[in-house]
Amino acid sequence: MRFYEKLNLVLCFAHFTVLMPDKNDEGYQKAAHVMICINLASIIFGSMLEGLRLHQIPVNVFYFMNLSNYYLEYSSVNFEGFWYFGAFMSFYLWFWFSEGDTSRLTPTGRWEVGYREVKTKVYGNDCAVYYPI
Repeated sequence: MRFYEKLNLVLCFAHFTVLMPDKNDEGYQKAAHVMICINLASIIFGSMLEGLRLHQIPVNVFYFMNLSNYYLEYSSVNFEGFWYFGAFMSFYLWFWFSEGDTSRLTPTGRWEVGYREVKTKVYGNDCAVYYPI
């Protein structure tokens, strides 16, 4: 389970669906700043610990575009629609590639397939090894 990945997607949705409409309310703004800090931490720590996956890129790119437009107010262009498009693309890619845990993998071919999970001694990386029997 990729905790930071899911936390990032949930916080992005919570930020734009719950907190963005009330821009002028001070209580909501304080909550929004806390949520932004937590979301940035989840992006940074998630990238360092779990790695960045393909489906996280659209939602994060449009998240930062929308934040810069929202807080700096430098443009008359509303990026919120773009963010929802990025979020839709992220969920579509997440559904397409799933968790990446090979639970839906069905090996085919002439030989039986052996499988072993190995942890390397030097860096502690988890590896999945498939081999013909």
